[in-house]
Amino acid sequence: MFLWLAILNRCWMADRLARRGLQHPDKCLLCDQEDETVKHILTSCVFTRQVWTSVLQRVGLPHLAPSLEFATSKDWWRWIARRAPKAARKGLNSLMILTAWSIWKMRNRCIFNGCHMDARPMLQETNRQAHRWPRGSWATAQSPPKRRGLGGECLRRRRTL
Repeated sequence: MFLWLAILNRCWMADRLARRGLQHPDKCLLCDQEDETVKHILTSCVFTRQVWTSVLQRVGLPHLAPSLEFATSKDWWRWIARRAPKAARKGLNSLMILTAWSIWKMRNRCIFNGCHMDARPMLQETNRQAHRWPRGSWATAQSPPKRRGLGGECLRRRRTL
């Protein structure tokens, strides 16, 4: 549901709140550099790009991390779908959804709980969630990585089932 709303630009972000005259943060709470939009939060925020780079590096696909050249998050995801190895696409889609959801939850914690952005706990939570999806499509992302993290254990378990 979240990703569907994000792709349709229907998430309640600062830009949408401002159009309706509602109280909203002046800048992105994760980087404090740009206006908060769905595209910014999911792909162009400095914090978010670091998260995506870290996540994709752990599965051997750091070259697929977002850059500022994409007009929307949807454009970036389509680009990834064309460039990811065919065997990894299904699992990569699951990882993308999980990571986008984790970024959204971090953003909401910053708004509602006044927390400060910190990629480490968010990446640890994403890793824990990936391990809870042993039978899900993430498990078929690629052959088991050499190092642990973001589904590595999940991948090994899947191959032995």
